[in-house]
Parts: sequence; structure tokens; C-alpha cells
Amino acid sequence: MTKLKGIMLNICSTCHMHCKHCSNIHTLRDRKLMDIAIAEKCINEMDALGLETITLVGGEPFEEFEHLRIICEAAYNKGKKIRIITNGFWAYDINDGEEKLSMLPGVSDIVLSSDLYHLEFVSESTVRNAVNICKKKNISISIHAVCANKEDAKKVKEIYKDLGKYILINTGAPMPIGAAKDLDIERFKLRDRINRFSKYCSIGNIYVDINGNVYGCCNASLAVDDFLFNGNLLEKSPKEVFGMVDKDAKFQYLQKNGPRGLKNVLAANENRELFFDKEYTCECDACVDISKSMKYKDL
Repeated sequence: MTKLKGIMLNICSTCHMHCKHCSNIHTLRDRKLMDIAIAEKCINEMDALGLETITLVGGEPFEEFEHLRIICEAAYNKGKKIRIITNGFWAYDINDGEEKLSMLPGVSDIVLSSDLYHLEFVSESTVRNAVNICKKKNISISIHAVCANKEDAKKVKEIYKDLGKYILINTGAPMPIGAAKDLDIERFKLRDRINRFSKYCSIGNIYVDINGNVYGCCNASLAVDDFLFNGNLLEKSPKEVFGMVDKDAKFQYLQKNGPRGLKNVLAANENRELFFDKEYTCECDACVDISKSMKYKDL
């Protein structure tokens, strides 16, 4: 089987925020939870897949704290490393935040979503509390900021300038999906950027949505035409679903070549000039648009 990087579970849709860039803006009030049985199926299959790390996302996972705790405990009991992507609101009170993290066994990595959009709801001081709590508990911590343009990225880097000396502060443009469709996002023509596309991306961090649908990456779940869709864990066993990855030519090619490999995909397509002249917000935006309409079988 293809060597995968990890499993990402979307454990809930709940989030009290209403960020202007949110891709899930229409489901945040649903309060829907992933069935614990789906999470356990994935966790129990990780050893067979050779995977050590499970990433938990939402919504906002800490808003469904008991659900988060149960899934963390199940992963911890299997000896897995746990990463949580969160906006950090739970650290408003530093003592309460420390207590909450103490109740989540096995958490080795926290990714804080903090940018100009999140800062409208979760203050800089709360984010800094979360950073300090993680440092105290020897939990790896980083900040991921979604930025519509270079100026916004500079502003975020300036806000967290002192933190940037010892933790990673990553900035990136949003996909034009959900609420972000209404944002004025800086775009680029594909022909001007494709030679500088990355050779690496997050594909291979298998994404499982709340309903048990399995995708080759998180952004594939937001695409159309079943892009990198591998099946549903309520209908098939994890072994069957994850085994489909080896049969997916697009997945195989993108995992090996990354977004930069899109150039070779287009070279074999008679409509390539149409794509080269299109504008995109980020590499993922280009990858989804190109890949859903191209054949990879012979590459």
C-alpha cells in the first residue's frame, strides 16, 4: 500500500465564531458530531497502515469537549500521537485552559488558527495563553494564519513577531470556498506561478468527514465530482476504503510530484492554455480545479 502520512478526523461541525473566510460557514450551527464508532474504526486501522499521528479538526473541536476527550483517549490507548487544530478560545482563562489540556491524553501537537479573521473573535492574549500552556506542557505549538493578501500576512507576522522567534507561524491564502467566496483574495495567473509550486503538499493525510466519507486530502472534501473520494466507512470496512488509495491514479501522482507536477499534467492536455491563463488563490485551488478535469492514469 502507498505510504500514507496520517489520518485527519473532522469530529464536529460546531463553532461559535463566524469568520469571514470560513469554508464551513453554512454548517457551524448544526452541532453535528462524528459517530464515535467511525473514529474508532480509523484509530484501530492505524497500526495496519503504519500511521502514528491522528489530527482532530472541526468546526472547533474544543466546543464539543467531551467528544474530543473520548476520541483523544481512544487514540492514546492505541499509542498514537494526537494533533489538534483549534482557534484557542479555550485558553481565555489560562488556568482553565491548562486544566482542559490536562484532560486530553496523548496530545503532542497543537496548531492554532489565528489571523485577522479569527482575531475578531479570539483575542491575541488568549492565543498567547494557549502558546504558554503548550510550552509549559511540552506540547509542540504553531500558528496557522489564513491571509487574503501579502499585507494581511505581514500584519499577522508583526502581531506575533516575538513568538515567531521560537514557534512556526505559517501564512497561506484561503480556498475561494464558503464565506471566502465573498472575500477580495489576492490571485495569480497559473502561468506566472506554476514553476514555483511546491513539490510537497498534505495529500496523504487522509481526511475523514463527519459522515464517514474518506478523501485523499482535506480540500478534496470541498471539491466536486468526487475528487480523491475513496468511500464511506459506514458502508465499507477501513481496509477496503483505505485500500482504494492505491487504485487512485490522481492520488498516486500528486503524492509523488506535489502541486508542481500539475505542469506535466497540463502539458499533455490540449486545453492547457485555458488553465495557464486562469487565476487562482493558492496551490490547492489550482490543484482541485485542474485535477478534477484531467486524466492521470497514463502519467
